[in-house]
Amino acid sequence: MKPDGKLVYVTCSILIEENQKQIEAFLSSSRGEEFKLETQNLHLSQETGFSGFFMASLRLFKICG
Repeated sequence: MKPDGKLVYVTCSILIEENQKQIEAFLSSSRGEEFKLETQNLHLSQETGFSGFFMASLRLFKICG
């Protein structure tokens, strides 16, 4: 991944264990320590009228390797 590149994690789930907990685990791992969470959004079906989903955007702030 290029420096300053963006990684987007999206699921069709609204479960914390499949979303926020996965992001937390990744960021606390050795592979995730070079990334910074920019945004995360949980979209619920009762709010949007569509299926619920989760999205997180992470940015690489230093070169992997």
